[in-house]
Amino acid sequence: KEQNYMDTATMALYESILASPHRTLNGDEADYFYVPVLDSCLITRSDDAPHLRMPEDLRLRSYHTLEYYRKAYDHIAQRYPYWNRTSGRDHIWFFSWDEGACYAPKEIWNSMMLVHWGNTNTKHEKSTTAYWADNWDDIPFDRRGNHPCFDPRKDLVLPAWKEPNPGAIWLKLWARPKINRTTLFYFNGNLGPAYEEGRPEDTYSMGIRQKLAAEFGSTPNKQGKLGRQQTANVTVTYLKSEMYYEELASSIFCGVLPGDGWSGRMEDSMLQGCIPVIIQVLQRHPIVL
Repeated sequence: KEQNYMDTATMALYESILASPHRTLNGDEADYFYVPVLDSCLITRSDDAPHLRMPEDLRLRSYHTLEYYRKAYDHIAQRYPYWNRTSGRDHIWFFSWDEGACYAPKEIWNSMMLVHWGNTNTKHEKSTTAYWADNWDDIPFDRRGNHPCFDPRKDLVLPAWKEPNPGAIWLKLWARPKINRTTLFYFNGNLGPAYEEGRPEDTYSMGIRQKLAAEFGSTPNKQGKLGRQQTANVTVTYLKSEMYYEELASSIFCGVLPGDGWSGRMEDSMLQGCIPVIIQVLQRHPIVL
């Protein structure tokens, strides 16, 4: 699901800009320049079209995507006069994938980055993803530089593009009163190697989901054990549910935990009137109004 949300957010923003009455084709009139590099489209195709990841990119789709951004930079810096006027400070780039702008080429870091995950790197100064193809630690310094993943002084965190569930709208689940929310805390998602179909890497979710499940897991793990502090009004499960939105709307608090990078569960929670509980390290999140 989240993969589709990332693809959709990129295209939705691009199409809205194309249709905007504030758009101008005269660069001298423009306040900002949006650069439409569709990174999520490229990244998703890198998995099923391996020829896109070349040996010179270390076969990392993060490195491969960086090179596409750099080629876009080369094009606009050489063909247009606007970049050099401000060293790119009035240009906007969207990095919609899990790691956000962590793998942005050093040449464009002066610009504004739009991301779903405001990872400031304050605690973890290296890549925290458990998925090898998105890891950016091995990208050469002369390509990436040494910038953080997110700079709150210039960058923005955008919410995921989530199409509302028709049933949830019709039932007005977001308006369900507290008296009908019988679950104190709810989280549904991959809980790591201790569970069936769990991600095998110990570093997945920086270990946060695994710790939550070890304490409050409401579904037996591979050893048949529940969480140490499991209680009836707390749900922490890996089992996918066709009643996902109903279960969110039956809860007071809902967990927002990282997976490989950002998590779209903040938007899921708020759309169903559940208070998001953010368990992440030094992250900036979107303000959803």
